[in-house]
Amino acid sequence: MLRRAAGFLTADTTTDPAVLDQVTLWRAQAGPTIDLRAWASGGGWAFDLPYRWRLTPSPTAGLDSASGTEILTQLCEALHKQHHPVALRLAAGEPDQLTPVDLIVYPGPFDHSRRELTYQAHDLPGCPQVTVPLRRIISLSDAR
Repeated sequence: MLRRAAGFLTADTTTDPAVLDQVTLWRAQAGPTIDLRAWASGGGWAFDLPYRWRLTPSPTAGLDSASGTEILTQLCEALHKQHHPVALRLAAGEPDQLTPVDLIVYPGPFDHSRRELTYQAHDLPGCPQVTVPLRRIISLSDAR
Protein backbone atom coordinates (compact mmCIF):
# COMPACT_ATOMS: atom_id res chain seq x y z
CA MET A 1 0.00 0.00 0.00
CA LEU A 2 2.89 2.39 0.73
CA ARG A 3 4.28 1.88 -2.80
CA ARG A 4 0.95 3.01 -4.22
CA ALA A 5 0.67 5.97 -1.87
CA ALA A 6 4.29 7.18 -1.85
CA GLY A 7 5.38 5.93 -5.26
CA PHE A 8 8.45 4.18 -3.93
CA LEU A 9 9.53 1.63 -1.33
CA THR A 10 12.89 2.08 0.35
CA ALA A 11 12.95 -1.71 0.90
CA ASP A 12 13.36 -2.17 -2.88
CA THR A 13 16.87 -0.71 -2.62
CA THR A 14 18.38 -3.28 -0.24
CA THR A 15 19.87 -5.35 -3.07
CA ASP A 16 20.88 -2.43 -5.31
CA PRO A 17 24.32 -2.49 -6.88
CA ALA A 18 26.41 0.66 -6.34
CA VAL A 19 25.43 1.94 -9.81
CA LEU A 20 22.15 1.26 -11.57
CA ASP A 21 22.81 1.29 -15.32
CA GLN A 22 19.17 2.03 -16.16
CA VAL A 23 19.20 5.12 -13.90
CA THR A 24 22.40 6.31 -15.61
CA LEU A 25 20.63 5.96 -18.97
CA TRP A 26 17.50 7.79 -17.76
CA ARG A 27 19.65 10.61 -16.37
CA ALA A 28 21.32 11.01 -19.76
CA GLN A 29 17.87 11.22 -21.38
CA ALA A 30 16.44 13.64 -18.78
CA GLY A 31 17.50 16.73 -20.66
CA PRO A 32 19.93 19.41 -19.67
CA THR A 33 20.54 20.31 -16.06
CA ILE A 34 20.09 23.99 -15.30
CA ASP A 35 23.34 25.29 -13.83
CA LEU A 36 22.46 26.24 -10.27
CA ARG A 37 25.94 27.32 -9.12
CA ALA A 38 25.11 31.04 -9.50
CA TRP A 39 21.85 30.50 -7.58
CA ALA A 40 23.73 28.67 -4.79
CA SER A 41 26.42 31.33 -4.50
CA GLY A 42 23.76 34.07 -4.42
CA GLY A 43 22.16 32.84 -1.21
CA GLY A 44 20.26 29.78 -2.37
CA TRP A 45 16.67 30.84 -1.68
CA ALA A 46 13.90 28.64 -3.07
CA PHE A 47 11.94 31.66 -4.32
CA ASP A 48 15.00 32.77 -6.33
CA LEU A 49 15.40 29.56 -8.33
CA PRO A 50 15.47 29.97 -12.12
CA TYR A 51 12.12 29.32 -13.76
CA ARG A 52 11.74 25.70 -14.92
CA TRP A 53 14.97 24.59 -13.25
CA ARG A 54 16.07 20.95 -13.41
CA LEU A 55 18.82 19.11 -11.58
CA THR A 56 19.99 15.72 -12.77
CA PRO A 57 22.34 14.59 -10.03
CA SER A 58 25.77 13.25 -10.74
CA PRO A 59 26.89 11.20 -7.75
CA THR A 60 30.57 11.72 -8.63
CA ALA A 61 30.46 15.44 -9.45
CA GLY A 62 32.29 17.79 -7.15
CA LEU A 63 31.56 21.26 -5.81
CA ASP A 64 32.44 22.94 -9.10
CA SER A 65 29.82 20.92 -10.97
CA ALA A 66 26.34 22.16 -11.84
CA SER A 67 24.92 18.77 -10.76
CA GLY A 68 27.11 17.92 -7.79
CA THR A 69 25.80 16.60 -4.51
CA GLU A 70 26.77 19.86 -2.79
CA ILE A 71 24.31 21.75 -4.99
CA LEU A 72 21.69 19.05 -4.37
CA THR A 73 22.24 19.43 -0.61
CA GLN A 74 21.77 23.21 -0.76
CA LEU A 75 18.78 22.91 -3.10
CA CYS A 76 16.92 20.44 -0.88
CA GLU A 77 17.69 22.50 2.23
CA ALA A 78 16.19 25.63 0.63
CA LEU A 79 13.14 23.78 -0.69
CA HIS A 80 12.57 22.10 2.68
CA LYS A 81 12.87 25.35 4.67
CA GLN A 82 10.39 27.14 2.44
CA HIS A 83 8.11 24.12 1.95
CA HIS A 84 8.29 24.14 -1.84
CA PRO A 85 7.18 21.05 -3.77
CA VAL A 86 9.33 19.56 -6.53
CA ALA A 87 8.79 17.14 -9.36
CA LEU A 88 10.92 14.15 -8.42
CA ARG A 89 11.67 11.49 -11.02
CA LEU A 90 13.06 8.33 -9.55
CA ALA A 91 13.57 4.66 -10.32
CA ALA A 92 11.07 2.49 -8.45
CA GLY A 93 10.84 -1.25 -8.10
CA GLU A 94 13.27 -4.10 -7.70
CA PRO A 95 16.76 -3.46 -9.18
CA ASP A 96 16.10 -5.82 -12.11
CA GLN A 97 12.63 -4.36 -12.85
CA LEU A 98 13.05 -0.60 -12.54
CA THR A 99 10.34 1.79 -13.65
CA PRO A 100 10.67 5.58 -13.76
CA VAL A 101 8.03 7.31 -11.65
CA ASP A 102 7.20 10.99 -11.48
CA LEU A 103 6.09 12.33 -8.11
CA ILE A 104 5.24 15.73 -6.69
CA VAL A 105 6.87 15.79 -3.26
CA TYR A 106 8.05 18.03 -0.47
CA PRO A 107 11.74 17.25 -0.09
CA GLY A 108 13.45 17.05 3.24
CA PRO A 109 17.11 17.91 3.56
CA PHE A 110 19.44 15.78 1.44
CA ASP A 111 21.68 13.72 3.73
CA HIS A 112 25.08 14.23 2.12
CA SER A 113 26.87 11.62 4.24
CA ARG A 114 24.26 8.90 3.65
CA ARG A 115 23.61 10.11 0.09
CA GLU A 116 19.84 9.96 0.40
CA LEU A 117 16.80 12.20 0.23
CA THR A 118 13.75 11.98 2.44
CA TYR A 119 10.47 13.29 1.08
CA GLN A 120 6.80 13.66 1.94
CA ALA A 121 4.18 12.94 -0.71
CA HIS A 122 2.60 16.22 -1.90
CA ASP A 123 -1.02 15.10 -1.86
CA LEU A 124 -0.88 12.72 1.12
CA PRO A 125 -0.06 14.71 4.26
CA GLY A 126 -0.60 11.68 6.51
CA CYS A 127 1.71 9.44 4.48
CA PRO A 128 4.98 8.53 6.23
CA GLN A 129 8.18 10.08 4.97
CA VAL A 130 10.04 8.07 2.36
CA THR A 131 13.81 7.86 1.93
CA VAL A 132 15.35 7.38 -1.51
CA PRO A 133 19.07 6.83 -2.14
CA LEU A 134 20.86 9.09 -4.62
CA ARG A 135 21.47 6.14 -6.96
CA ARG A 136 17.66 5.99 -7.51
CA ILE A 137 17.11 9.72 -8.19
CA ILE A 138 16.85 10.51 -11.89
CA SER A 139 16.07 14.23 -11.60
CA LEU A 140 14.43 16.96 -9.57
CA SER A 141 12.72 19.86 -11.26
CA ASP A 142 10.46 22.84 -10.82
CA ALA A 143 6.92 21.81 -9.89
CA ARG A 144 5.39 25.17 -10.85
